[in-house]
Amino acid sequence: LDLVINHVSRHHPRFQAALNPQSRFHDQFIWFTGHPDSDPLIERYGFGRELGGGRLTVQAGWADIPDVNLSDPMAREWTFSVARYWMDPDGDGDFSDGVDGFRLDHVTGPDHRVWRNLRYELKSIRPDLLLLAEVFRDFDNDGQGYGIKDYYKDEFDLAFTFPFYWEALSVFVDGQPVDQHFDGLMTAIADRFRSQDVMCFFIENHDVPWYSTIFLEFSKIEGKMKAACALMQTLPNSPQLLYGQELGTENWRGFMPWVKDTPGNTLKAAYRQLMHLRRDHSALRRGGYLRLPVSGSGIPDVFAFARTGEETIVVVVNVRGVAVGDVGVDLSGLGVPGTQVRDLLTGQTWPVVGSI
Repeated sequence: LDLVINHVSRHHPRFQAALNPQSRFHDQFIWFTGHPDSDPLIERYGFGRELGGGRLTVQAGWADIPDVNLSDPMAREWTFSVARYWMDPDGDGDFSDGVDGFRLDHVTGPDHRVWRNLRYELKSIRPDLLLLAEVFRDFDNDGQGYGIKDYYKDEFDLAFTFPFYWEALSVFVDGQPVDQHFDGLMTAIADRFRSQDVMCFFIENHDVPWYSTIFLEFSKIEGKMKAACALMQTLPNSPQLLYGQELGTENWRGFMPWVKDTPGNTLKAAYRQLMHLRRDHSALRRGGYLRLPVSGSGIPDVFAFARTGEETIVVVVNVRGVAVGDVGVDLSGLGVPGTQVRDLLTGQTWPVVGSI
């Protein structure tokens, strides 16, 4: 469930009451009047948005959603109680009628202590509750303490991996070599995170791209969409899909395009097949990761790796969506004997020539 606890509408009854400085609700919101970083909107409304890194700002339209002061105990109890309610709506101690987790909005606003407190309180009630953070940042955020990596330990179980989205744009939209971007991404993750930390890859998100869907960004080439989905479903992470992307939606933040949900929708069929593969093969969910060398004329267009576990699965993804040149994948690093490999998508077998 999307849980937005750090800001409300300026029309919310509690905020309307808080406009009175004498109200018991006044301290439950953040007030910027007279702040050195004030701008005309702040002076007009007396409140604004707080962003990570200590910057105070109001952007176009944001003055309509004042920030809750989560440093205030009463405000914190008020918002945390919302989470507790949705975990167990009828309050009988049986979580089967509640949500299994929360997606926390705009976590780079409140201080880290807020999220540590939230995790402690909610996990003490239900240890297996999933907490997913929206961290619209890169991994490090210039060391300010508000990068993606800063929200894992003692705060969230996983966070949206925006760097995957940005690398995907470079590869699928700009046509840049796949190895340069995804090798760099996987190295950056390995260098910054613990082995138990889970990424959350996506190519479609309600905040990006700003003016079109990823389907349009990919020039309506289904092969690119399928390749991007293949990477999301097979690289080490917990993938996230936005409603409608599996149907090829062209309406960003619009209604679900049910008209495209037909038996002949080949994009949806590919998404379903890839998701079933992930479900049926534990190596794709929890296995190790090993990058495999590629040879041949299709090197810039093909990304290959293995997921290892109870079985070894070799993943070869053509990111262009159209036929590319001859490609060889070096399997010698796997140490797996055999003279042929079987395609899990088609059932077709392929001979192994030497180690290729």
